[in-house]
Amino acid sequence: MKTLVAVTVTALSVPVLVLAQDARIPERDREAFLECTKQENVDTSCWADGEVLNHGRKVTNARIREVLEDLRNAFPDGKTEILDAVFDDNAVVTRIMFRGTHTGVSKLPVMSALVVGLPPTGKRVEFQAMHLWKLRDGKIIEHYAVREELAIARQLGLVTSTPTAPSN
Repeated sequence: MKTLVAVTVTALSVPVLVLAQDARIPERDREAFLECTKQENVDTSCWADGEVLNHGRKVTNARIREVLEDLRNAFPDGKTEILDAVFDDNAVVTRIMFRGTHTGVSKLPVMSALVVGLPPTGKRVEFQAMHLWKLRDGKIIEHYAVREELAIARQLGLVTSTPTAPSN
């Protein structure tokens, strides 16, 4: 049986859970890994070379960089705050808060297909997301994310109605 150990990543003040017996990212490298996964850094050094899976689709490291650059273009002041991180022997799960102002045009469905081609709204967004990073030899080989898509759409003014509860 594995034991969860809670630690705090010093520079980021992030609570981190580690399956300590098997963690393949040494503790000294965890802060760098978490920084690399922040979208605004456009850093692909934590991704495996060659093809990787992003939401089940094969993509190259160059395509990952393109996607990150497109996000930075659409939200140039965007910042990712890592709220939680869980490290296992072959995976890392993060819960993040993204904040940024929509001042550019996205050409790729990076954050939400809703913003592709959308003229800049000048509106700020703030939403949480969960990321699953599968690893081999400490490098990302697969990535999946779930974002608060409806919150993004509402904050950008794409959805204006608030659903009401059905009456009995």
